[in-house]
Amino acid sequence: SSSSGAGYMVFHARVESNIMTHQCARFMESNLTKLFGWIDDFIEEYNTNITVNKDSEHQPVSGIMVATSRSNMKQHDEMAVENFNVLNERSVSYLDGKLYSLTTDAIQETRTKHTNDNRTLVFECGEGWVREGFYNSPSRNLAQVPKNYYGDILPQILDFWLAVQADVFVGVLMSTWSTDVWTTRYYQGKGGGNFQYTKEGILAVPNGGLPTLQRPC
Repeated sequence: SSSSGAGYMVFHARVESNIMTHQCARFMESNLTKLFGWIDDFIEEYNTNITVNKDSEHQPVSGIMVATSRSNMKQHDEMAVENFNVLNERSVSYLDGKLYSLTTDAIQETRTKHTNDNRTLVFECGEGWVREGFYNSPSRNLAQVPKNYYGDILPQILDFWLAVQADVFVGVLMSTWSTDVWTTRYYQGKGGGNFQYTKEGILAVPNGGLPTLQRPC
């Protein structure tokens, strides 16, 4: 989100393999194709409302940052494999089997596969930024550091910060990560941009965007 007038959404896609057999999966839609369809429809309506109402307080959403764990999507489960492939096809941060940080060069390389794609641009940050900015950075000299040295924590911190700053955040009920983002945003005055996806679609988080206390998954 910037003064350029181009806003962004963060979408917490809780579609990793480890959640699909969890007791809380019954509250979550796990088909990423369906979820992206809902997200695209949501953004079209959101942007249209800004234009029609001449809303000067909000920016149209022109990008979707997906917060997920690719390392937990590579299981040999049919739905997990499908979700992994859908994300690969849609994300401009992914090319030829590699996840990039969202640098200018990476964007230019991936533009060609999205030339005729009118859907909102999808990108990823956390894992790609850590890989390119830490593990693969010559200036940091981390050649001897194990590739999983930072685990999931550092990517999640980066994604969390971006989610808090986003114009719109779409999370999922029963997720502690989503709940923490919603709560932080609410107390920063951004509760109106808090949404959740359910089995039925995307809904506003009630109570002005402040999630209720719940047993976490």
